[in-house]
Amino acid sequence: MTNSMGKFGWQVIKRFYLLGGYGGLITKFYNQFRQKLSVPNPIFLKLLSQGLKVAVLNWRALFLAEHPLVARILANRGLKVFYIHGEIAAPRECAISDNVTIFVPLKSTKNQFVKFGVKPEAIVVTGLVIEPELLSDAEKNFNLRQARLNSNEPLTVAFFISQAYPRPHITKIFLAVESVVKDGMRAIVFTGTNPQKAALLQKRIELIRKRNHQINPQNIMVVQSKNRREENRKTAELMKCIDVIVAASHERTNWAVGLGIPMFVLFPLIGTYAQLNYSFLEECGVAFPLKNEEAAQNLGEQIIKLQKDKILWQAAAKGFGSYDNMGAHFIANFIHNLRNDPSH
Repeated sequence: MTNSMGKFGWQVIKRFYLLGGYGGLITKFYNQFRQKLSVPNPIFLKLLSQGLKVAVLNWRALFLAEHPLVARILANRGLKVFYIHGEIAAPRECAISDNVTIFVPLKSTKNQFVKFGVKPEAIVVTGLVIEPELLSDAEKNFNLRQARLNSNEPLTVAFFISQAYPRPHITKIFLAVESVVKDGMRAIVFTGTNPQKAALLQKRIELIRKRNHQINPQNIMVVQSKNRREENRKTAELMKCIDVIVAASHERTNWAVGLGIPMFVLFPLIGTYAQLNYSFLEECGVAFPLKNEEAAQNLGEQIIKLQKDKILWQAAAKGFGSYDNMGAHFIANFIHNLRNDPSH
């Protein structure tokens, strides 16, 4: 009974998360509700934790959590928890004041946590948390990208669809894909890890190809992945030819300010992280808004103009080397050293 109740609670959260991607008034309501629900209800947290007692309470382990709800639940069980807060944005819902060590990417992120009442000594600044697969050739790829951005040659634009598959974002992505390939550029479309959704998106790509006979079919690449690890590997393989990314302002914000990739941010900004991340990107001068369908339809033309005026080149330069991007390695070493510490 307790397991089924816990599963029901997580299903509610997943459905609510997917609801935010519908667009219009529903997304607006979702954003407002998320802001008001900044501190989870203790009763709901208890419901979500049902079934954990048998599974983990007797484990002698360090627990790494990437979601604030999971971190809260484990901490409430008296377990040793490390919460990896990989995003630059720090909304109130992430401010866990329980017995949790929190990894954050930047000092400004730490300051926001402290503002919400988290003890400074519980927060460790790591540097930007970027997928390790993308770091090995980061400087080489940046130099290749800068050379193309400083030229008149056609660019390659990568489109990333978030796991919630927001309808207004998907609409803009396909309008933008058609725009950039019509203007002679190449498009790489990452369709996420949901096989049913990916199949539907593949059909939409085929429609673009059919109604634009002048388009070289090879100028649109579709990348499907079974999981995020596979997507990271495929992204790393293609990063040498990616010049611009189009995505929601979530974890890929780190790529714009850490790897030097100009970013077009998909609107509407969904959830409590998106607006904060976008504000940071805007302040850094590394991103541009993709606010409506008209902007998406003209993306190719806009990119060509920004390339010609060297604005994309400048945006990439501002986003490379400004921040330490070895956060993932820092966390791994921190945990490794902790495990070898006799006092733990």
